[in-house]
Amino acid sequence: MKLKLGVLYVCFFILITLLSACHSGKIDEQQVLNHYYDVITTAQQLFQNHVNDGNMYYNENIRTVEDVHELLDGKVTEEGMEQLIDRFFIEDEGKLVYRDKYQTYIEEESLYTATPDNPSRYYESVRYTILNPGLQIVTINDVSISRNGDYIMVEGNNLPIYFYEETTLSTEQYKRFGYPPSDRLSISFAFVKQGDKYLLEEYKVEG
Repeated sequence: MKLKLGVLYVCFFILITLLSACHSGKIDEQQVLNHYYDVITTAQQLFQNHVNDGNMYYNENIRTVEDVHELLDGKVTEEGMEQLIDRFFIEDEGKLVYRDKYQTYIEEESLYTATPDNPSRYYESVRYTILNPGLQIVTINDVSISRNGDYIMVEGNNLPIYFYEETTLSTEQYKRFGYPPSDRLSISFAFVKQGDKYLLEEYKVEG
């Protein structure tokens, strides 16, 4: 009788352990997507408030590596910080200035003079970056959220992105920035869970 009870206790303990493991490994998809939205929305601030010092354009509010860290602290990992800085900036005498791709865009295409008939090349410049406005349109039904080793992946392949109906008159706010009516994007965002947060480690946006 004691042996049977002992076996039952062992089986019960194993069952509880397995259930606890399964529960702790469960992904809260909506929470992950909330962090995804949070980081891509915050990252928009990296490419704003353009100022020219006579030679190069830079972001008036994001002048140093420390400024990027302050902006994105608690949202991306150290590796994520390095990736974002490297994609948008180069360091010139301690100050972050935009990379040549963005220097040319700002120089040739003013954000403030574009019209629906003469749109800027904004979308062309940011299409494959975290600044792509289409990333904010992605919903939980568009992507798969899964665990891959230490990473929580938010992925979608050939996603249809619809910014506006081309014939709608209310599209001028988009057209002035050069948005197309629609696009198709493939995305991959890798997050690392730290405490109750999901920090962006790396990302990829492709057409």
